[in-house]
Formats: sequence, C-alpha cells, structure tokens
Amino acid sequence: MCSSDLIELFRAVAKRDGKQIAPIAANLLDPKFTTTSQQKKYLLIAAMAGYLMAGDAGKALDIWQRNPKVTENNNDLNLRLLYAHALSTPPSAR
Repeated sequence: MCSSDLIELFRAVAKRDGKQIAPIAANLLDPKFTTTSQQKKYLLIAAMAGYLMAGDAGKALDIWQRNPKVTENNNDLNLRLLYAHALSTPPSAR
C-alpha cells in the first residue's frame, strides 16, 4: 500500500469529505496492495461511509459485495450498520 495514498485518505477523512474518501479507500482495497485484515476492514468502512456521505448507497453496496473476505463472518458493528444503512436506501435512490 502506498503511504502517499494513505495520507490522502487520512486527509479526506479529517475533512469528512465523502466524495474524496470513497474512491481513495476503494482503490486501496485493490488486491494488488498488500494489507492486513484490519486494514482491509478500515478501508471498507471508509469506502462505504464515504459513498453513503456522498449519497451513493448503490456504490456502498457494490463495494460490500466485492469484498466478501472482509464481510464474511465479520461481526463488526460498524460494518453491519453501514450495510444496513445502504440497504435501507430505496432502490430508486441508489
């Protein structure tokens, strides 16, 4: 994982800028980067929260579905809450 990308992610998180957070975190979830399971979980939470902040529940659900290794058997309340929030968005608004 590129440290400059992480710094950009942390800057976006500090600014609470969902439109910046989501694509950076989603990019860092790419399998070409070596990340621990905890890092993957943080990145997925950041990406989902960013998409939801930007009003794009469809992309939040998509990134959830594209990361089954992180979501399967994961009882993290933050992840489950983000997933539930994305699902509760009417399909017409996704």
